Amino acid sequence: MPIGCKTAHAPMTNTVVRRAENPFSKTSALLIERSYKAALSNDQFYLILLSEGQDTNKAINDDGIADASALVATLAGKVQLRWQYKDTLVVICDGCGLEAVDISKKLEHLGSTKIIYQGFPLHTAYS
Repeated sequence: MPIGCKTAHAPMTNTVVRRAENPFSKTSALLIERSYKAALSNDQFYLILLSEGQDTNKAINDDGIADASALVATLAGKVQLRWQYKDTLVVICDGCGLEAVDISKKLEHLGSTKIIYQGFPLHTAYS
């Protein structure tokens, strides 16, 4: 591409498909589906944590959402979220259909929150 040219972003839609409010604190876990209106482009799912007062719309529309996410995957629409303790989030994929190749990022901690992945493939593209 010639210097000085900019690429246009494909139009996209961001949807919160799962939200789990932490009953012990003011933190929410959100699973966001980012759909691109482009050929040969898979929808991406991002797991982010929001603290009280954080703007949900700003967080889910952020271009850098992948950097702030604990999980980045395709085909993750059936993943469930559940808080176990004040600082532990359980991400459940029992029979959700994810395969190792679908997961590009899977962190076990995000800030002070521990993340437990239940029913996920043992190995991923990330690990």
